Amino acid sequence: MNNSQVAHLWANQSKPKATGSHFYFTGDTIYSYGPHFPIARHYQGAVLFTRKSYSVTTRRHICVASHACSHLPVYCVNNVTRNPSREDVAAYRSEIDSAKLNTARARNPERWIERVERLVTEANEFCARFKFKTRFAGINEGELAELKAKAAKESARKAEATKRKAAKIERENAEAIAEWLLGNRLSLPYSVSKIYLRRAFRAEDHAPILQTSRGAVVPLADAERAFRFIMLKRETGWHRNGETFRVGDFQLDAVNAQGIVAGCHRIDWKEIERFASTQNW
Repeated sequence: MNNSQVAHLWANQSKPKATGSHFYFTGDTIYSYGPHFPIARHYQGAVLFTRKSYSVTTRRHICVASHACSHLPVYCVNNVTRNPSREDVAAYRSEIDSAKLNTARARNPERWIERVERLVTEANEFCARFKFKTRFAGINEGELAELKAKAAKESARKAEATKRKAAKIERENAEAIAEWLLGNRLSLPYSVSKIYLRRAFRAEDHAPILQTSRGAVVPLADAERAFRFIMLKRETGWHRNGETFRVGDFQLDAVNAQGIVAGCHRIDWKEIERFASTQNW
């Protein structure tokens, strides 16, 4: 039997059991692969759906089951084999708080505001149906301002933590970095995420090139031309939006307060200035 048919039979409780491809139900509960992963269970006129998801196939099973019971009240729980509990209320609270933070971080928060409202509605219906006193509220203007301040603080904290981690990695790999810059290493340890620049020479004609620590190379003349361009744009910023700037076989994507972006390369101003000084640009 195909999985869609299995899901519909379960959703409507038309049969006591049915089996598809690694997908089956017995009574009120439907499973992915086996009894170790119950996807959803009918309970008091509603459907309790798992918050968990593992493999791609299991996520597909969850999607099929979800579509089949879309005409029923559906709520998310931590464990579908247990009755609704305060742990599930706490999980809704955590999910709503996370969505609110994403709303504060978003450039266009409308989509996230809608998600918060959907979650709040679902959580309140869950609490009312299963007799929990907790009720959740959506986002008002005052809370949005507070959330934006909290998001900015959290963003600054993460940026500082990232900066400290990068500095530690740089210290621990100082010898390898120095050797790479001198041309005595082919590559840097994988843990070194910061991008470094060095001058090298193309094997076939010994032409000078700029080489990045991620293995990309561009003609040195193109690199110098790009340096002149980004220094002109450093104060105002620049990004590729109808206007393009080619560097060797690549395109410059952006110039911002942190440095430049070109594909997967994000090169900070400190490294750009260091390399430029070695070339007397």
